[in-house]
Amino acid sequence: MTRRIFTLVLITAAFLSAAAPAMAKDEAKVKLDTQKTATVVQGSSAWVVVNWRGSTADATGFRVVATTKAPGVEISYPDNTGDHTSLMFNDVLSSDEIDFTAIHVDVPYGTKNFKLDLVATWNDGEKDVSKDFKVTVPTVEYTGDDVAISTDDAGSVPTDEPSWVGVDWTGMAPSIGDVEMTATGPSGAAIAYPGERDWTSLYHDNQLDQGETDVARFLLDASGLEAGVHKFEVTLSYSRGDSPARTSGVVTVHVAG
Repeated sequence: MTRRIFTLVLITAAFLSAAAPAMAKDEAKVKLDTQKTATVVQGSSAWVVVNWRGSTADATGFRVVATTKAPGVEISYPDNTGDHTSLMFNDVLSSDEIDFTAIHVDVPYGTKNFKLDLVATWNDGEKDVSKDFKVTVPTVEYTGDDVAISTDDAGSVPTDEPSWVGVDWTGMAPSIGDVEMTATGPSGAAIAYPGERDWTSLYHDNQLDQGETDVARFLLDASGLEAGVHKFEVTLSYSRGDSPARTSGVVTVHVAG
């Protein structure tokens, strides 16, 4: 009798084991925590941050590739990841961890709010997973002056030999390029520019980054001027994005006696 009961218990246990579903392994899942990034000024470039939250298990080999349908917007990634972006600390998004990816965007003037299409890929411990997400990048128009003249007094020049006169300019708006300056002085002032051109540009290059100050110089032969204070009008032509523009200012030059 005892043997029959023991045999029945074994058969029942085997049946229940076969009938019960196997315990499923936790899959690594990822949630996008950012629906809208920080605002980017039109005409500028900026890093935007996208936050991710892990759940259930570790998502390893985490990487993100971004695209957009917004015309003219260019996307790039950190130097150490190249053709994609990953997480701040490593490429593992652990369970309940919050980490972020950085994406660099160049936004032309006139670009309204646009979406980034994100493809996130990772390994959930058993297989590779790919999932699509979307995030909005808000933009705002730039307001204010494009450039500002930073020199009102250019100092003194002698009358016995030509001297370079420097005029500082500061970029205020983003994407200022193709910078050229000309100067007009009183009768008797002989003005020339580097390379026998009809204009001069900036010392470093022909662009002004936002907040950057650079100098443009012209060569002044003041031998035909009387000693004293003279005013020169300087005109800066440039491009603001794809649009040409210009501005002018006045600088004072002291001619030594």
